[in-house]
Amino acid sequence: TTNEGATWAATSADPFAAGEDVGKGVSFQYGRNTTRVIVPRAETDAGNSAEIAYSDDGGASWNNVDVGSVTGQYVTSMFALNAANVYAGTDDGYIYKSTDGGATWRKSNSGIDAELRCIFFTSKDVGYCVGEDARIYKTTNQGVEWAQQVSGFENRYEYDLNLSLIHISEP
Repeated sequence: TTNEGATWAATSADPFAAGEDVGKGVSFQYGRNTTRVIVPRAETDAGNSAEIAYSDDGGASWNNVDVGSVTGQYVTSMFALNAANVYAGTDDGYIYKSTDGGATWRKSNSGIDAELRCIFFTSKDVGYCVGEDARIYKTTNQGVEWAQQVSGFENRYEYDLNLSLIHISEP
C-alpha cells in the first residue's frame, strides 16, 4: 500500500518459495529515501533454519537471510526499534537481534522455552516479549538476557495477548 492501507497491491516478487506462508513483518525508514520491509517465513521448513526476507524496493526484489542455524525453526514475531536494531522471536523461544537492519542476526541468551508471540521495546535497553501460556519476559540490556515477569496471566492460553495493549509502567 502507498496510501495508508486504503488500497493494496501484490508485490511483483514473492519473498519465499511458492506455497510458503509469509508472517507479520516490520517496515522502517532505511536510509534517506528507502523504506525497508522485512517479513519472516511463517512456517517450519524441516530442512532449513528460520528465514526472513527484506526488500528495499517495495517488494520488486527480496534478499533472503537465515536467522540462526536451528533446523525447522521459524520466526513468529518481529519488532523494529529503528533502522538498525530489529528483533525476531521464534516458535521455540529463541530471540535474535540484527544491528544492521536485518542483513545479519545473532542469538540472545533468552533462556525461554516457549513460542514467542510478541516483542516490543519501550527504549533502546528495555524490551518485553510474550510467550505461550501468556508468559511475559523482560530485558534491560538490549535483548542480551531476558527474565520472566510475574504477570498474573501465567498458565493461561492467551494467544492474542499483545504487549501493545498492555500498559507497561517502569518504576
